[in-house]
Order: sequence, then structure tokens, then C-alpha cells
Amino acid sequence: MLDRTWLGDAEALDFVSQAGVPIPPYGVARSVSNAVHLAEALPEPFVLKAILPGVHHKSDISGIRTDVARESVADAYGDLMDAIGRHAVGRTSDGVLVQSQVACGTEVIVGIQRDSAFGHVVLFGAGGLLSELVDDVSLRLAPLDRPAARAMIEEARIYDVLRGARGQAVGHIGAVCDIILALSDLVERRPEVVELDLNPVIVHPEGAVAVDALVALHGVRAWQEPEEE
Repeated sequence: MLDRTWLGDAEALDFVSQAGVPIPPYGVARSVSNAVHLAEALPEPFVLKAILPGVHHKSDISGIRTDVARESVADAYGDLMDAIGRHAVGRTSDGVLVQSQVACGTEVIVGIQRDSAFGHVVLFGAGGLLSELVDDVSLRLAPLDRPAARAMIEEARIYDVLRGARGQAVGHIGAVCDIILALSDLVERRPEVVELDLNPVIVHPEGAVAVDALVALHGVRAWQEPEEE
């Protein structure tokens, strides 16, 4: 297995954002006053997420607060710090991610895995909690073109939901294709990407937004965009 270095929460969001993936506006707070100040400049409501190195699933430590109004940010920040003290004993927090909350939509996952034999494999399927409960994944080798990205989406069962099945709002398939292609292009430029998960990507009629990102790089301790030659 390749050695890997996981980017921090904010680093991962910045990494995929620079690759062209839409993300919600956010900031990192390291004090309650800092959180309140950040919230003044961001659209509400907010999601607050505890930042703990090595903890990728924040719900495991009660490390997420959703639907937080601007006037409740200070209380939510304190509540998260208390939760870390109870559920993550011995771990040191790197702060709290204060992020504008994205409206509900269809949740999908878009990801990359680097296979030692085949190279980078692109993944698409049902996201959110369904990604762990339902086997609904389509795969392609990178690089991809738009018809291949569209075919990936149509192969997954979640495609019926994106088309408006059972009264769901029709999702913007083109925006999902854009995200798949952005990741395909990214690993062409950054072959050191070992693993990358956007989960969930929330899809609406108007577009698609990645609200969480996990990124692991091989042989890299700090990421930066390569300089142009």
C-alpha cells in the first residue's frame, strides 16, 4: 500500500476548489470570537465541524452541528469543544470549520482511488449515509471525457433520483459531470493523489456543491500547485 499523507479539512477543501470543484464558503475558527467574526461574513445558516487530525468521520465524535443561526454560533462552538472533550479524549483540536450550509438536495459521492496496476480510478455513486449502506457505484479509469462521465452517472441507481424519481427535484447532471471531469483532470496534473472523496456532493436543479472533501497524497507533506514551466 502506498504511503499517504492526509490533508487537513481546510487544505482538502482548498485543494479541490482550486481544481474547479464548487464548495460552500467557509473559514477556520480557533476561538469562539473568531467563529463569531467569521460567521458575520458568511451566509447563514451554518454547519460547524470540529477539526481533529486523523478523524475523518466527524459524526463518530459528535463533531458536527448543523442549522446553526448566526446568533447561535458562539454556543455551537462551545458545544463542539465540550463534545471533543467527551468523545475524543487525548486528541487536540485544530479548530472548527465554519461553513455556510447548503440546502438539501440529492447526495452523491465522487471520488478517486489510485490503483497500483491501473492508475487512477474515478468513482461515482449514491452519497451521504447511503454510500456506506448501499452498493451503488460506477467506475472508470482516468482520464475521462464528458460522454464517459455522463455514462458513469447513468449507470448508478442514484441516477433515477437525479432524474426526479418519486417526486424528487431534478438534479443538474451537467454540474455533476463537471465535477467528475475536474477530478479526472486534477489527477492528470497531480499524480500524487492517492485517494480523494467528495462526499456528499449535494445536487440541485441549479448545480452541484461538494460540502466535504478527503484528500490523501503520496510522498507530499504540504500541498501546493506546481509552478508553470
